[in-house]
Amino acid sequence: MELTCYLNAMKGMKYIIGVLLIAGMYGCMEETPLDREQYIKQVYLANSFDILYKTTLKYSDEPQSAFVSVASSGSLPLDRDVTVTLGVDTAAVRSYNEKYLGRQKMAEYYKVLPDSVYEMPTMSVTLKKEGNIYERCPIFIQTAHLHCDSAYVIPLTIVSSTVYPVSDGLETILFSFELENDYSGIYQMMGEKVNTATGDKQPIAKSKTLTAYSKDKLRMYVDVLQEEKEKMEENCLLLEIRPDNSVILVPYGSLVISQVEAGTYDPAAKSIQLKYEYTLDGETWQVNETLIQK
Repeated sequence: MELTCYLNAMKGMKYIIGVLLIAGMYGCMEETPLDREQYIKQVYLANSFDILYKTTLKYSDEPQSAFVSVASSGSLPLDRDVTVTLGVDTAAVRSYNEKYLGRQKMAEYYKVLPDSVYEMPTMSVTLKKEGNIYERCPIFIQTAHLHCDSAYVIPLTIVSSTVYPVSDGLETILFSFELENDYSGIYQMMGEKVNTATGDKQPIAKSKTLTAYSKDKLRMYVDVLQEEKEKMEENCLLLEIRPDNSVILVPYGSLVISQVEAGTYDPAAKSIQLKYEYTLDGETWQVNETLIQK
């Protein structure tokens, strides 16, 4: 009797397990919410949320490469190829300047980079079915003769898209860039300055920004003078790092300077040794400073 009950119980359990397995198989075959598109399929320019996109390029005798990326939204891969065509929108630069900078800062307005300075081999990309959600349009920019303070942008916008619509507000980008070279960046400066008339000596120390001015030149505020844009012409000098790692100083603006000793650059330590004199407000100071790149 006990054996019969046991066997019946086992048969019942196998029946239940079988039913659960069949139900599970049918459940897997049914479509789930994640099998459907969860968002709106649109195309847009990556990094265009704030319109202005900044990157860094090097001063070079060769064209420098950059990219603008065209992307698609959605939770699922594309179900067909989508071709997106770009154009240049100079009006977007004017609108940005007026909206974000205003008439009080006209000197800081962004300018359209002349088309003679850059090249885009293609203005169209195709997002492939089942492929990447974005594709890149290359940009090649001639940086050698650009001024370090010139606020240039390449204003690009989506002018057409096959199949899917363009995302409103993410169709335009102002592609901007800052220029650097192998030596530019933040330096910690330490040293001493001496008043040539009185002999008064003062220790000096300051964090300095050395701005790329060309492929091998840097702009620097002298001594420990404040790095104020309004006083750049009267407080800055240029230093040129030669192939033999010697450093030559020349005036930048109206500041009267002279090099006391040849400067040196140590590529291993990323440090610069300078000794120079400058005259400001009737006083002449001799400065001996060491700059170490952070």
